[in-house]
Amino acid sequence: MPKLNFQSGPWRGFYNYRAGGSQHRMDLALTFSNGKISGGGSDDIGKFDLRGAYEGSSGECSWEKIYFGAHTVHYRGFRENKGICGVWKIRSSSGGFHGRLDRNKWRGRRSKRRKKIVALW
Repeated sequence: MPKLNFQSGPWRGFYNYRAGGSQHRMDLALTFSNGKISGGGSDDIGKFDLRGAYEGSSGECSWEKIYFGAHTVHYRGFRENKGICGVWKIRSSSGGFHGRLDRNKWRGRRSKRRKKIVALW
């Protein structure tokens, strides 16, 4: 089985509390290296660190999203065609998520005011 591409860089995604429920945006900076995931980001709850693992041949991954000074959320998912999708769980709450590499941030964008390329990360 060929290895699936877990690409490091800026990722954007969402989590929800139930299928079809409101999507809560997440912005992440992820590094995938030698089976380990690390990084951080922010969402509507706050800023967080992220630590976990991935398996390139199966596409399976799992991590903990650790909010600064608060709780930890457990994620489990699979690499698929357009990103990573799966489920999250904390105590008695759970839901789904989806994320993908944010190619607009990764490539930079043109500033209308200055008319030059500005890095976003």
